[in-house]
Amino acid sequence: SSGAMGLTCPSLDKNLHFIDVNEAVEKLSGFSRDELLNMSLSDISIGLSPDQKSDITIHHSEVGGVSFVTRCPRKDGSFYDAEVSASFIADPAGDTFHAFFHDITAELAAQRRLARLNTFNVFMNHTNAAIFNLSTPEAILQAVCKGAIDDGGFVVCWAGMLDGEAATIEAIAAF
Repeated sequence: SSGAMGLTCPSLDKNLHFIDVNEAVEKLSGFSRDELLNMSLSDISIGLSPDQKSDITIHHSEVGGVSFVTRCPRKDGSFYDAEVSASFIADPAGDTFHAFFHDITAELAAQRRLARLNTFNVFMNHTNAAIFNLSTPEAILQAVCKGAIDDGGFVVCWAGMLDGEAATIEAIAAF
C-alpha cells in the first residue's frame, strides 16, 4: 500500500496533536478526519514515549526537522510501518509541524525476506563445506548443528539416526 496512499501530510500543533489531515492520512490509517483531529502523534505511533515526543518537539524547534521510523496502528487493528519526516514551522499565529508519513511496510517486508534468504544461504554454504570436508556422518552432522546455530539463527539444533531394530532415534549430534 505504498503507492498513492504512501505519502500523507498531516499538520500538528506544538504538542503534536493533529490540526489538519489530508485524505491520504484517512485512507492509510482508516480513521476519519474527525477521529484524527482528536488524536496526537503518540496515538498513531507505537512505542513513542513521552521523552521521545519531547525530543521530537525540541529537535524540531532547534533544527527545523526530524525523521524517524515507527509502527502505526490502523483503525481495523492492523499495522503499517512508516518513515516520518517532519518540519517545524515557526508562526506567530501558532507554531506547527508538518509531517510526511511514507508507508514503508512493503519495503521492510522485502528487507526481512532478503535477510532470511541470506541467512539461509550462509547456512547452506556451511552445510556444503561440512559435507565436502568431513568424512564421518557424526562429524558432518555436528558441523551442521553448529552451523545451524552460528549461521542459521537457530537456538538449538540436534540430529539423530534411526535405530530400526529398537524403533528409536538416537541423537548423534547437538549444538
